Amino acid sequence: MELNVYQIVYIMGNAFQEYMVYRFFHIFYPEQKAKKRCLEILIYLFCFAAAMLLHVSGTGDAAILGCNLVCLAAVSSLYRENFKKNPGAILVILLVLWMAEPAVLTLLKYLDKHRNMGSTGLAVFGIYASKIAVYTVVLFISSVQKRQKGVKVSIPQWIFMAVLPMGSCYLLSDILYISGDGMLNRVLDMTVLIVFLLNIGIFWLYDFSIQAMDQEYEKQILLKENLYFEKQLENQKQSIAVWKKLKHDLKNHLIVLMGMLEENEERAAKEYLHDLMNDRVDSRKEIQTGNTAIDSIVNYKLLEAKQRHIQFDLEIQIPENLQVSSYAMSVILGNAIDNALEAAEKTEEKRISLVIKYTKGRLLIRVSNPFSGRLDEKGAGRFRTGKADQKNHGLGLKNMEEAAEKLGGVMRVHTERQVFTLTMLLYVSDQNEKKVGD
Repeated sequence: MELNVYQIVYIMGNAFQEYMVYRFFHIFYPEQKAKKRCLEILIYLFCFAAAMLLHVSGTGDAAILGCNLVCLAAVSSLYRENFKKNPGAILVILLVLWMAEPAVLTLLKYLDKHRNMGSTGLAVFGIYASKIAVYTVVLFISSVQKRQKGVKVSIPQWIFMAVLPMGSCYLLSDILYISGDGMLNRVLDMTVLIVFLLNIGIFWLYDFSIQAMDQEYEKQILLKENLYFEKQLENQKQSIAVWKKLKHDLKNHLIVLMGMLEENEERAAKEYLHDLMNDRVDSRKEIQTGNTAIDSIVNYKLLEAKQRHIQFDLEIQIPENLQVSSYAMSVILGNAIDNALEAAEKTEEKRISLVIKYTKGRLLIRVSNPFSGRLDEKGAGRFRTGKADQKNHGLGLKNMEEAAEKLGGVMRVHTERQVFTLTMLLYVSDQNEKKVGD
């Protein structure tokens, strides 16, 4: 049996719809993967096959809607960590998918282009335009999420994403309007299919470019994290070298001190010890908690604070085997301390405070700093940045909040008497506690 253009477009549209459902779930659960990937793929294939069978058998829309509902529920069950969120996700996806085609056809009637299309042309355009419109929405929301995360989506990309689907829909509507109901024309059939495939291909390339930018952003975070680790290693090597040198000369220094004490020159001995400590021992503060990520980041920022003549007060109480994401710590501590240093540098006090404490699965991080001028609160505990680069600074705060949410935590900020305080509560684990529990 030879398929006509409507049947081909219907098959392609439904296959494309399953992919859109997949992308919708990744919008609702951006940081969570399905627990069983193979099962997820099988469910999508089953949904597609079931929709085709119901369509061929002439079953009504109610049966197809019920089938889609069951399939969406099956896919959502693979995201059990957010089970309470699943009904809302299913409802939104169903509404968008099922309202898209009627909305497109209503718009077409409003533009008065439906009269000469014929029933087949109208059906083909409804499928095509609704799928393209929905996927444009998916790409738009996905791009907004990436931008909030820190991935820069340029203005030309936004324009391209909007103009291409609208232009192709307008072109196809004109072609179908001019051709009338001449759907047996093979050239017209091929034109419709080529336009559909071109849109899918270009959308895929756009999506691929956004994913590439996302990976590049994460790569930059990892490079920054590596810089912290390299600096920490350099500090450790310098400390070891200092202590080796001190150990080598220790006997001679003790002989000199012993002579001073025998001559009751206590003041001279104290001055000698003071000079010895300043000359031989690295005067930089260094923390050694046993957590490489935290040690590396904080020690790097301690050195930076010293170079900028800012007092850095520390209070850190964490276990050596604290299980926490290095990536999350790089985003949270790196951005929080950078913001605090920049704000404190503009004040007379020039002081920041960092508190990191762990208690029974909860990690508290608090960064405080004085600031000059005033901060404009945007609501819900959010403040408008005073930096010149407000766009990127805002992304830093957003990235910290998202990193906290990934660990099941929360972030809060508040100001009091010209002091800005950022507080995070994260849920992490200590390996020693696990062993005791076992």
